[in-house]
Amino acid sequence: MSGQSNIRVHFSDDSHQDCDILIAAEGSGSHTNKQIGLNNIIANVKPGYGSYLGKCHLRWSVLQDLPRQLLEKGTIYTSNSKAVVFCAVYLPDSMSSTPNNSGDSDPTGTLKPENYDEDEASLFLAVSWTTGPDAAELPQIQDKKGLMKKKLAEAGFHPDFHKLVDALEDDAMMTTPWRYAKSDTPFDWRQRLLSQKKNKGNLDIANPRVWLMGDSIHPMLPSRGMGANTAIHDTADALGPLLELAEVKSKQGNVTDDQVGQQLALYEKVIMT
Repeated sequence: MSGQSNIRVHFSDDSHQDCDILIAAEGSGSHTNKQIGLNNIIANVKPGYGSYLGKCHLRWSVLQDLPRQLLEKGTIYTSNSKAVVFCAVYLPDSMSSTPNNSGDSDPTGTLKPENYDEDEASLFLAVSWTTGPDAAELPQIQDKKGLMKKKLAEAGFHPDFHKLVDALEDDAMMTTPWRYAKSDTPFDWRQRLLSQKKNKGNLDIANPRVWLMGDSIHPMLPSRGMGANTAIHDTADALGPLLELAEVKSKQGNVTDDQVGQQLALYEKVIMT
């Protein structure tokens, strides 16, 4: 019927699923972003540029060896022409509250508090460099920690930064291109794409039933420290429009493309302005 449709999603195992709305939240490597024509994600791949990043649970014994500045501030960021370091420690809510008089919530203390949950505490570290080896070579390197320490030393960083590398678990490290969104992505990008003659008749381009969320639409470098919060805000901002559409479908049995498009416009105006 005119004005009514749905979306069929195809998966790598050759299965598929039909739905009224597809919410693409597959991260900064989003294929959906490209398929619907936005294509606003920049992958920073340059000769000599490489990086490792990792996130792992934070044992109390490991926490004791971390730089005091990190435990007091929560994040460390430093850079020069040769390397960049970003590190963040995430402690349980019980540890992040105002310390009580007994000092039980002091992460710099030596005794492990009873309320310290190692499954909730985590450490994130990203080290990047500009002097090689390239990103393509990194998956084959066996001593990843050794390379990270070498690049930190070459960049002239304080030896205490090596403690951050030691704190990572060996299987927690990976390499990925630095991806971020173009700064000039307009909130009405769908209308602009549909107005172009070359896109006429292409139902993939700017399809109103495909919504982007989190890093799939506005990825950012880890040093911003806002990626997860942004994704959570996107989820909250999408909830109202989706509930409106759910109510319409419960009454009418379907939602039209125009109805979906109206709610999508409300969502994207909020998350992109």
